[in-house]
Amino acid sequence: MEKAALDYFSDLEIVYASRVLMLAPQKKFVSVPSASFEFIRRGSVTLEYGERKLFLQGPALAWVPPGAPLRFINETGDFYDHLWVNFSGERGERILRSFLRSCPKGYIALDKTLEKELEIGFMSIVNDFQTQKEAFHDRMVFTLEKMIWELRQYLSPLPVESNRDSYAMGELAQRIALNPFEEYDFPAMAKEKKISLIHFRRLFKEVTGLPLHQYLLQQKIIYCARLLSSGKYRVKEVALACSFSDPGNFSRLFSRYMHCSPGEYLRKNLPQ
Repeated sequence: MEKAALDYFSDLEIVYASRVLMLAPQKKFVSVPSASFEFIRRGSVTLEYGERKLFLQGPALAWVPPGAPLRFINETGDFYDHLWVNFSGERGERILRSFLRSCPKGYIALDKTLEKELEIGFMSIVNDFQTQKEAFHDRMVFTLEKMIWELRQYLSPLPVESNRDSYAMGELAQRIALNPFEEYDFPAMAKEKKISLIHFRRLFKEVTGLPLHQYLLQQKIIYCARLLSSGKYRVKEVALACSFSDPGNFSRLFSRYMHCSPGEYLRKNLPQ
């Protein structure tokens, strides 16, 4: 049971991830054996692969199938900001097929909101890959899937009832997940939305399934787990860095949400 949970992310491999600011044109075609997402954050560039020739004006995202010789041509001579992620595996094949089916032209222009989401996601994957890719594999896959969800919503939005999450509790939950140790003034947020704090908390629970304080604590523990899985810190160092002054209380809270002690989690997730 435990082993199956740890293997959940094994059907998708992050083969490579990087970022580059390019000025000179890439004259030669390069054959890449894995599929990729190509995020042009700023500037413009022409992407050629197979028989396709895509002009990408940032912010834009393109997807390239595996094995296709490709090159980027910078016709203007200006710099362009380019991030990319190469991926493979069974889940990776499904992802690529889904994008090719949903948007056959092979790329999309991004609005400001989606640009910011992808910028955060791509930078997170690039940093994790270049820091310690084996240790951060699961987190990179999870980050990629979060970006895919945002793209799925952009390409084909789900129908939403007019009164569903009209107070943007889902956005707040996502903000907490990304920054669980930020100072949040929930009474001020409730006042800004012109609702009582009790109603604010009730709405949040309806969206996330957890009371506000429990969700916040859960995300803090998940953040601590990520630090432990990096292999760079001891349990005590993580507890103190994350403002858990009582080691016993930290261990109890960690066990409640991660179903094992911090020490056990550290031993199971040490980089090989």
